[in-house]
Amino acid sequence: MFNRIKNFTKSHWQKVVIGGVAVQVLVYGVKYVAGRFMEYHEVKALDLWKKMKKEQHFESTESTFKSSFLALVVNLKETVTHSLDAETLAGILKTGNLEIGTKLEIWERLKIIGFSRIVVIIYGSSLLNVLLRIQLSIIGGYLFIESNDSDPKHEWRNVNGIILSNNTAMDMDLQQKYLSLATYLVKFGVMNLSEYIYRKTIAIVGSIGLKEKITISDLEQLLLSIVAAVNQDIVNDELLTDGCNSPTKYPWKYIFPTDILETHNYFGNTVQKCRPHYEPPDMYERLLADTFDLLDSDDVTSLLNSFERQGISHFCDRIADYVVAFEKSIPNGTVDPLANTENLITQQSTASHFHIFSEVQVPMAKIIPMLNDLVAQGINESDPWISVLCNSETARNFAANVYESFSNSID
Repeated sequence: MFNRIKNFTKSHWQKVVIGGVAVQVLVYGVKYVAGRFMEYHEVKALDLWKKMKKEQHFESTESTFKSSFLALVVNLKETVTHSLDAETLAGILKTGNLEIGTKLEIWERLKIIGFSRIVVIIYGSSLLNVLLRIQLSIIGGYLFIESNDSDPKHEWRNVNGIILSNNTAMDMDLQQKYLSLATYLVKFGVMNLSEYIYRKTIAIVGSIGLKEKITISDLEQLLLSIVAAVNQDIVNDELLTDGCNSPTKYPWKYIFPTDILETHNYFGNTVQKCRPHYEPPDMYERLLADTFDLLDSDDVTSLLNSFERQGISHFCDRIADYVVAFEKSIPNGTVDPLANTENLITQQSTASHFHIFSEVQVPMAKIIPMLNDLVAQGINESDPWISVLCNSETARNFAANVYESFSNSID
C-alpha cells in the first residue's frame, strides 16, 4: 500500500503539492475568518456594553437634573417674589388708612407686577431648565470619558495639542465652580430679568384701567404683547447696554456673571454668529466656552421659544380656572382687593374653558390678585408648569444630544 502511495505521489506530485497548499490555505482561511468573526462579535458586544453603560449614565444625569431643578426653582420663585414684591404692597392696602390716589397708585403697581411675574417665571424657569441640562450633560459627558479612560491622569488638550492648564479634570471643585452659574442665574440673573421685563410691561398694560373688563383671550394677547416687546431688538437699553436683552435670543446675558461678560470679548459678541476660533486656556474656560456656544445655538433659541409659547398657554389656562373659582368665591361679583386666593389654586373648576375664553369678561382689578397669587402660591415642585419643563421630551432629546457629543469627544 505504501508503494502505491509512493508511486502515486511520484506520478502526481504537482497535484499533491497544490492540494496540500490548498488545504493549508483553507485551514488558515478558516482560522482567519473565525478570528475576525470573534473579533467582530467582541467589538459589537463592547459597543453594546458601552452603549448600555452610557444610557444608564445619562439616565443618572437626568435624575440629577430633575432633583437639582426642583430645588433651584423654589429659590427662583423667591427671587421673583422678592424682586417683584406684591405682598408688601398688598399689606399696605390692608392698613385702610390711605388716600384714594395712593390706593390707585399701589393698584397700578400691583397690575404691572402681576403681569411681570408671570412672564419672568416663564422665562426664568425655562432658562434654568436649559442651563442645568446643558451643564449636567457636559459634565456627564466628560465624566463618562474619564471613567472609560485607561489613564487616570488624562490631560485635556485643545485642538492644537496644548495641554489645558489649571483644572484639567472634572473634579468636584471644578464641577461646583461651573454649576455656580445656575446659582447666579437664580439669584442675580432673574433679578436683572425682572427689572427688564417690568419696564417692558409698563408700556403694554400701563394704560389699561382697573375697571376695564377683559377676557382670557385678551389676557393672552397682553402676555404675547409683553413677550414681543421683551424680544424686540433695542440698542442701548438701560439695564444691559449691549443691545437687545431678549432671554430667548441672548440667554447667556442672564447666566454669565458680569465679570465674565466684561473680561471675555468672545462672550460679549452679540452680533456675529460666526466668531473667531477661541482656544480656552484652562478647563473652566473651556466649559464656559462650550456652554456659551450651546446657549447661543439655534437649538436653544427654538427650545426657549417653545417654552415661551407653552408657558403663556399654560398660565392662561390656569387663570381661566382661577376666574371660575374666583367668581364663585365672591358674592354678586363684587371686587375684594384684599382677597386671599391661595385656596383657589386647589379649587380649580372643571367648567368649559371655551365658555371662559369666549364670553366671560373680568375687571382688571380681579385679574391682578390672580396673577400675583398664581406665582406666589402656585410655583412649587407639584406645579403643572414645573412638570411640563421637567418632562419635556424636546428638552430631554436636546440634553441627550449634548451628552452624546461630549461623551464621544476626543482631545
